[in-house]
Amino acid sequence: MENNDLLLFEIIKKTLRNELYDGELSKELYILAKENGLSGMVYKTLQPLNDEQNVLPLFKRDYYEYVRTDTLQSKTIEEVRQIFSASYIDHIFLKGSFLKNIYPETYMRSMGDIDILVKRDKMRLVHQILDEYKYINWSNSSAHDCFYKGRKIFLEIHPKLDSEFDPKYSLLFENGWEETTKTASYEYEFKPMFHLAYLLYHMIKHLSSAGIGLRNILDIGLFVQKYETNLPSKLLHDYLDKFHIDTFFLNIIYLAISYFNFKYQEDYLADYQVDAEFTKNITSFILKSGVHGQGKENNPFLSGMTRTTLSENNIKKGKFIYILSKLFPPYRMMRGGDYAYIDKFPILLPISWVHRAFKLIFKKPKNTMTKLKKLKIDDNEVLHLEKLFEKLGL
Repeated sequence: MENNDLLLFEIIKKTLRNELYDGELSKELYILAKENGLSGMVYKTLQPLNDEQNVLPLFKRDYYEYVRTDTLQSKTIEEVRQIFSASYIDHIFLKGSFLKNIYPETYMRSMGDIDILVKRDKMRLVHQILDEYKYINWSNSSAHDCFYKGRKIFLEIHPKLDSEFDPKYSLLFENGWEETTKTASYEYEFKPMFHLAYLLYHMIKHLSSAGIGLRNILDIGLFVQKYETNLPSKLLHDYLDKFHIDTFFLNIIYLAISYFNFKYQEDYLADYQVDAEFTKNITSFILKSGVHGQGKENNPFLSGMTRTTLSENNIKKGKFIYILSKLFPPYRMMRGGDYAYIDKFPILLPISWVHRAFKLIFKKPKNTMTKLKKLKIDDNEVLHLEKLFEKLGL
């Protein structure tokens, strides 16, 4: 691992222990922390004896942005909680909206959208109520409907957990609402074992499309730490194995322990075989990917292409199918936004492809050309990532 990788791990550990770091800072370290969704989280830990590159102000700026955004999001979460409860709408706060509360301070877990699960038969009422409270509905799909309010508040309302990513995991979503505990009149949260399985599944989705960053590994480490008494090793492994994600969990919890020195009473890694070369390579991939695969040096198409070649068991065929899907997205991906007309008239899907092509070519020509160039990926890169994915348990 590079020195900055190890240094970032150390700073995160100090942050979790409420200790101070007085060593050197570098712009490379800042970029690594920012791309992995952690730059604002670690700021209060940093008290360098010297800061020759003037990096601390960058961390400070992100810290204040984290706090500002968290304040707005927390206020919105409480508002939506009250709105839905007053309207008798059962709801569950998902992903970052929930995970914020397992960090030492909520601002430490940055996020974009506020994700909320409701029951499908309540979606019309949700639209009506949110419209009354000035939330603007800007996009709808089979997976979720999107709303915004102001410049910083984005809601994703989900009528279901699964977005038809891979039938291999369909068993996980058969009885989602039955895997909940009621925490207030109309608010629920997932039981810890199911919740962990869902978080792991969500990570697999991101890995299979663009990539994940270090923040995702920290999420799992902290979640298991908080709910360890509800996650006995034998029962947990049997439970996760039913959904084809136990191998993935073993690898992720090993990385969380390796990076952040989590101490668990349960021996989750009793049967885990450490592979130093794999650890080195997957760590490099995770850090380079950044949160949601948005790292500057990451090719966001590599993960999705690799996932497709694995599914097809053929690199040439898989690459062709993947590129075709990017040029001509399926109906479920095209719905909503500028192409809402295909909701009523699905037969117009080919027209929406032409519409999209003109928009990409004439409105964002440079960005479009850059993306097209990135679709040209060497077979050896795909083969390398295939091996990592297979070892990871995807």
